[in-house]
Amino acid sequence: MRPTLYAYVVGYRILSTDACHAAALLELCRCESLPYNAFSYTEDGSVRLCFTLYTARVVEMAAAEWGIPLAVCKTGGTPALLRRLISRPGLVVGAVLGLLLLTAASRVVWDIRITGNETVSDRAIEETLASCGFGVGSSFKGFRADVLENQVLLADDRLAWISINRRGTVAHIEVR
Repeated sequence: MRPTLYAYVVGYRILSTDACHAAALLELCRCESLPYNAFSYTEDGSVRLCFTLYTARVVEMAAAEWGIPLAVCKTGGTPALLRRLISRPGLVVGAVLGLLLLTAASRVVWDIRITGNETVSDRAIEETLASCGFGVGSSFKGFRADVLENQVLLADDRLAWISINRRGTVAHIEVR
């Protein structure tokens, strides 16, 4: 018995009743226009119906008026999941801190990859970039490749051309 995606998002409750009250429960749902899904029955004749949480509350109140005994088999979905998470604050705090760390880490240069250098070493190019204020650990906030490229060309006479491209947290540098 699987609830629909909509029932999972808004929350669901699976209710059951015994064989002698099964027809009355189905008649209650028909008379009150209460939608259900995932209908199943067992060998002893009892039935199980899956309702959204709101509809399950209405069914439980109406069943009490009609004298139909109901048993809650399972409650699930997003609201139940959130209730379980709230009871474990360490998971919530860890998830929030993880998202903050991920956001902060995506705004920093983690790697520099240099290609096209034939006469100038990678280390010399990295030192020139560092003298211009760009290196591993630099923030991408306010990063302007055209300005940095001009600064590097003015700082190092050995370079004739440089291109700095950002792909995620990696700076790809091409030189001639």
